[in-house]
Amino acid sequence: MQQDKLEKTVKENKKLIKENQRLLKKINSRAMWSNIIRVVIWVFLIVTSVTVYNTYVRPVIDGAANVYQKIDAKLDNTKNLIDSILDFS
Repeated sequence: MQQDKLEKTVKENKKLIKENQRLLKKINSRAMWSNIIRVVIWVFLIVTSVTVYNTYVRPVIDGAANVYQKIDAKLDNTKNLIDSILDFS
């Protein structure tokens, strides 16, 4: 009687251990894929942001810098002209 009960308990334990191992493998697999997807998303975001910056933002900033340099040069020319007029007087 006791032996039958013990064998039944051992069989149930083996069954639970197998099910537990199956679930743990599934959890481990999902965690691995989750990490892979997370890395892929970060790489995508970084590459996309660098591409957008180089394609759209950088030309606008370069254009604005060129306009600023031209305005600065014109102001310097105007200042020099005013200084030469004042020196002439």
